[in-house]
Amino acid sequence: MNLMFMIWHRIDYIELMSFGKVERQMFSELFGPLVGLKEEWLAQGASREEVELIAFDWDYVPTMDCGGNTGIINAKQHVILEDTQEYTMRTNGFGKKEKLYKKSASLFHPLEYPVRNIDDWVNIKSKYEYVEERINWDKVLEAENKQKEGVLIIANIPGGFDLPRTVMGEEQACLCYYDQPELMNDILDTAGKTAYRVLDRISDKPIIDVLHVHEDMAGKNGPLIGPEFVIKFIKPYYRKIWNMLNPKVRKYSVKIVTEI
Repeated sequence: MNLMFMIWHRIDYIELMSFGKVERQMFSELFGPLVGLKEEWLAQGASREEVELIAFDWDYVPTMDCGGNTGIINAKQHVILEDTQEYTMRTNGFGKKEKLYKKSASLFHPLEYPVRNIDDWVNIKSKYEYVEERINWDKVLEAENKQKEGVLIIANIPGGFDLPRTVMGEEQACLCYYDQPELMNDILDTAGKTAYRVLDRISDKPIIDVLHVHEDMAGKNGPLIGPEFVIKFIKPYYRKIWNMLNPKVRKYSVKIVTEI
């Protein structure tokens, strides 16, 4: 069966995602080929269309970032500490020391994290605070123009669990709610103020169609933290930003919130 892919207009995509009326459901692929699969397909003679998955008739909605950076800035370049036939050891852009076992893994295994206490956080806090350079006004203007052509405009903010986990690791982040609540509060307060200021300044220029959050706080056995910590720490962080972008507050604003 040949489905023939369709390029979706942002308005049709928003209509679909908000349970409105559309011509048909979207047929899409979310993550793309597994690590190494593109190279394997190319070695076997695959075409560019096959490698990029265009040949399989997936549907697409063209997207563009809104032009505001709410995450880390001035991140360090990856530094290779050791590279052997068995593994690569490096320090990544967040300051995390990690190791990749070449024959058995596709992701780096964390060894050390940059934040263990409030003093460590203070040393890197400026990378998460607001500065004017977080907004690329040329890109904001480009997003505004592209939106008129049907491009979906996306804003990204750090996850309320994912950011502390990124700088502390899962175990330390989970303990932090008990042992160092002032540290957890300061991390989320800093990230929240930054995201608020960035998105508040640009959200009426291109309309932010989608507020996207990277969050990974649960697995098949349940969440890593209990609901009381979500309510006490994470909910105020999200609520601060959502209240500002909520279409009931702002006439032209976010219609969709996504998490991955």
